[in-house]
Amino acid sequence: MSFSIMRSKPEYPEEFFDHFPSEKKPWIFGEQQRLPEAALEYRLIKDYKEPLYPIYELPIPLIRNDLLEGLLEAGVDNIQTFDALIHHPELGEIQGKYLAFNILGIIATSSEAAEVMQHYVELEFETDEISGIQSDFSMIPDELLIARFADRMGRIIVSDRLKQHITIGTEDGLVFFDLEEATGAHT
Repeated sequence: MSFSIMRSKPEYPEEFFDHFPSEKKPWIFGEQQRLPEAALEYRLIKDYKEPLYPIYELPIPLIRNDLLEGLLEAGVDNIQTFDALIHHPELGEIQGKYLAFNILGIIATSSEAAEVMQHYVELEFETDEISGIQSDFSMIPDELLIARFADRMGRIIVSDRLKQHITIGTEDGLVFFDLEEATGAHT
């Protein structure tokens, strides 16, 4: 089975938000999260002119409902969702279009990647690439649909089977990188 890294534009969305929730530890580790007491609040910058993207990869990421529905219909069952409230400078409050989300499960295909994620300190890294690792993609279970990927600092990986079911979002910012190509510098 082949896998891809799933990304969404903008690649680093923090610059588009005046405010977004954060935790001591970002939700890139595939760990169960506790239910927040209230909806998580996000505020886009005043001059935001971009489209509403399918995913915003923030410390507590956002997913658009139509993409989430597609993932669930394809059989994904390892996503936690939480109410989110987004304030848009022109549209006002965006309700019912997005949820904060957490993918449960992380895969490491090298001991080096697993070690880095165990000792992760957010501000130490300027990139999601971990240099010098020897990834063994055969370690990824064939039945896996979606997970966090330790070899790329917790990025999202999806199986080709799942990727074929994702029709929402590809026209407005959702992109896929073949896992072998995306990590080619590491192998």
